[in-house]
Amino acid sequence: MRNHLNSEILEGIRRNDPQVLQYIYKTFYDKVYQYIRRNNGTEADAEDVFQEALVIIYQKIRFGELVLTSSFKTFFFAICRHLWLQQLQQKKLSEEIQKYSSGDEDVFRITEDMFQSIDENASRRFIQKYFLKLGEGCQKILQLYAQGMSYRKIAENMGVTEKFVKKRKYECKEMLIEMIKKDPLFKIYFHDE
Repeated sequence: MRNHLNSEILEGIRRNDPQVLQYIYKTFYDKVYQYIRRNNGTEADAEDVFQEALVIIYQKIRFGELVLTSSFKTFFFAICRHLWLQQLQQKKLSEEIQKYSSGDEDVFRITEDMFQSIDENASRRFIQKYFLKLGEGCQKILQLYAQGMSYRKIAENMGVTEKFVKKRKYECKEMLIEMIKKDPLFKIYFHDE
């Protein structure tokens, strides 16, 4: 493949000439690839930068903004180098943002967990206030049921029938819910669920 003059290369890019584009790739890609690999890049990074540089040059030619004051090789490599340095800066900035934001996320998560714990404790105390207003029998049935005890075991423990325990648990639960719902703080603790 013969060497092309700067003017031939620029005209070939403007016309999207496959022979000129192939010449550019075969002549300049390795140098761009080696530079990017030496500077923490990958082959995919080199391909992206190379392609983006060609697009930039094409746009400058198309809009009449390109005036070469050096060889095409020098100009092309300068664009590739500039693009890669920009990407490195963006990566570094992104890593810094990630580092700081992950710290903030930890703070936010811990704060949110703390407030959730406070809310849960307040809700528990709120429910407990009304739970203690229930009769002793209701409290016992609801406690044993909440601990996972079966209706049959609760009935045996209390010396009553299983049917009585089921009915009484339902009534006690409904009484507790009614008392809680009547309290003006209900909407604050339970967001009107």
